[in-house]
Amino acid sequence: MARVKRGVSDVSTAQKVRLRSKPRAAGSRLLELYLLTKERDRLEQHKEVVDKKNRQVDEGIENVEEEMEKIAGNKPLYELTREPKKSRKKGGKDKRDRVKTNKITLDY
Repeated sequence: MARVKRGVSDVSTAQKVRLRSKPRAAGSRLLELYLLTKERDRLEQHKEVVDKKNRQVDEGIENVEEEMEKIAGNKPLYELTREPKKSRKKGGKDKRDRVKTNKITLDY
């Protein structure tokens, strides 16, 4: 089973569980029903936004994979990398291979 990353929004609170410190009044059922309906509508709207974002991400992944396929074809990645240039001098290092260093004398 895949482990799902959890965040602060996943913590159960008294408000999410709908715990009350005093018993509900008899006439509050209509208000409770209205609040639940509004919450359901909000969550449905959020789900639509998330679904749209997921579709955009999936399309982006497909586009990137298509571009990678166009560039690489069926060749493995290691075949596409360049081989390092060899030094022009025989046995010596090329100027590009040397790193220039500055020497600083420190007196303590």
